[in-house]
Amino acid sequence: MFSEVQKKKVHHLFNVLDANQNGVLQMDDFVQVAETIVDKLELTRDSRVTRLILIKANRLFVQFLID
Repeated sequence: MFSEVQKKKVHHLFNVLDANQNGVLQMDDFVQVAETIVDKLELTRDSRVTRLILIKANRLFVQFLID
C-alpha cells in the first residue's frame, strides 16, 4: 500500500503530466509537456534535442500504457 507521502507524489506527477487538466493522461498531454520543456530550454523546433525530447515523451506514454 502507498503511504500518504507516496500518494501525494503520485497525485502531483499525474497533475504535472495531465497538461490539459481533463483528468485523463493522453498522448497529447505528453507532447504538450515535451513542448513546454523545449520552450523553457529555448530550443528550436527542428533541433536534434527537440526531436529526442518529443520521441522520449512518446515512449514514456507508450510505456505507461504497457505498464
